[in-house]
Amino acid sequence: MNGDGAVLWVGASTVDQNLLPLVPSRFGGTNTFLPGAGGLLYSAASQVQISDTRNGRMLLSMAPLPTYAAAFAVDPSGQKILVCAGTSLNYYELAVVPLAVGTVNPSDATPGTALTIRGNGFVAGTTATIAGRSASCTLVDGQTLQCTLPKVNAGMAPMTLSNPDGQTYSLEAGVDVK
Repeated sequence: MNGDGAVLWVGASTVDQNLLPLVPSRFGGTNTFLPGAGGLLYSAASQVQISDTRNGRMLLSMAPLPTYAAAFAVDPSGQKILVCAGTSLNYYELAVVPLAVGTVNPSDATPGTALTIRGNGFVAGTTATIAGRSASCTLVDGQTLQCTLPKVNAGMAPMTLSNPDGQTYSLEAGVDVK
């Protein structure tokens, strides 16, 4: 379970707080973590892999470990990773945490509503576009972005987040506009 209880990893898939499936997971195992806001799933076996909980894509894979991982820890920001594999202790510190979304609250809203987007990899300058319109956003921390839903047509609206370093993240159905 991630830090705020909004995303859970169960066997072979991730589910939201209502136990509705987000995406089947091709990655994971007994050494699996959903740190912080739950946008990223970290797993360690023969190597460390980081995948997206909403789209199921592997975003980052690190060099193979000398032996199968026996113990594994990730800090809440998702930046620092510690893996015990056999007699070796491997420490990784990511220069950039991959951009990903765990939750959007509320999931249905009217234009002008404040949306709280929880995820990973948010930095100063992270922007959001909802249904092709720019949203006014404020960075709360590396895992929380608050945006105002712009005036867009009713229905499921796609959302794209972008970081100044060029990372982008898209949700086909980011918010249900009423």
